[in-house]
Amino acid sequence: LLIAIDCGTRAIGPIRYARTLGVDVLVCDHHEPGEELPAVVAMLNPKQAGDGYPFQGLSGCGIGFKLLQGLAQKGYVAEERLRAHVDLVAISTAADIVPMLDENRVLTFLGLSQLQGTQHVGLQVLCEQIERRNLYTVSGIVFGIAPCLNAAGRLRHAQHALSLLLATDRTDAKKGVALLGADNEERKALDRALFEEAVEQVVVTGQEAQSSLLLFAPHWHKGILGIVAARCVERYHKPTILLTQQGDQAVGSARSVWGYNIYEGLKQCEALLTAYGGHAYAAGLSLPVAHVDALREQLEAVVQRTITPEQQRPRQVIDVLIDLAEITPRFYAIIQRMRPFGPGFRQPVFATQPVEVVGYDLYQERHLALKVRQVGSRAVWRAIGFDMGHLLPLVAARKPVAIAYTVEKDSYAGRVRYELFLKDIAPCF
Repeated sequence: LLIAIDCGTRAIGPIRYARTLGVDVLVCDHHEPGEELPAVVAMLNPKQAGDGYPFQGLSGCGIGFKLLQGLAQKGYVAEERLRAHVDLVAISTAADIVPMLDENRVLTFLGLSQLQGTQHVGLQVLCEQIERRNLYTVSGIVFGIAPCLNAAGRLRHAQHALSLLLATDRTDAKKGVALLGADNEERKALDRALFEEAVEQVVVTGQEAQSSLLLFAPHWHKGILGIVAARCVERYHKPTILLTQQGDQAVGSARSVWGYNIYEGLKQCEALLTAYGGHAYAAGLSLPVAHVDALREQLEAVVQRTITPEQQRPRQVIDVLIDLAEITPRFYAIIQRMRPFGPGFRQPVFATQPVEVVGYDLYQERHLALKVRQVGSRAVWRAIGFDMGHLLPLVAARKPVAIAYTVEKDSYAGRVRYELFLKDIAPCF
């Protein structure tokens, strides 16, 4: 029996071959099904036609967890043993960027509480080594824990991350964490280099004037393409595909803007593709290298025809306009009661204007660190703008601006202070 987790819904050929070898296949997946389903003994995928499961937003790991819950109900797995792994489900739910709604909220809430005292030795050591505030939150997983675990699969083999999660000895776990840390640093360097090359290719090919981006270089590292495609979406606000070469095939990742279903876009180009799969905002694909130019042209035609003007503009939702003086310990405590935050249930975004910039720094040529105060007030607030270096001219002009932000708490030398994590800076509206 082969159990496929987070894959298999569109693996018609491989599963057919497995059946010829006498291998039964059980699929636990959350990706969009095609018109044909594979010949499996069972498929747990709430997105398949006619499936009666009431929630479609589980992560791939979450659906694997559902299989285990079913086994527990039948008495094959002790429920106590199952509960000990809810922290892993929370990591998957946060890292897979699935809706933070319904069951996902419950599983993540329970898992985050458990993560702080996790029984997994490897996770204990990993969390101790990650220098990040608010680690035991969804954002702490997305930007702290998940990149370290994912780095192994992107650069070497996911077995190294699995070995860490299964470790029972702290010495072995420390060695595993050191390896993952080195992988993650290499991944960051590759990420920066590949992104710079992608930006240059956009300019050289004139795709900045298009409605979509399709970028290809034979030497790009496959494991980094999804990350860089997402950064391109942030930079250009266009559905984006990044491809590299493996043999005579171009393989890669697609990412999309808010509201535009890139999976459906690929579906309209499937005659050019060898294989593809995914969901609305993220997909993987392969095609003959000889078809890359044709796919670029056809995808652009599809996107031009189907994308709306609203989907082509950057979108920043603001929940409420407030004065900075309203941010108090009680205010912050009320926000924290709403956690966990994530897709579909975002952390509240506030806006304040007019705001004066009384000091600024640029770190790593990418990140802004500002000191701001509301016009008419003497109180100065620290504001952080990750990857907002392109807004330096607006900040340096020292004219009053409007800021959109979330509120975070920082403890330093026994002193608690509140910081603004910037979402956007704009002229006063």
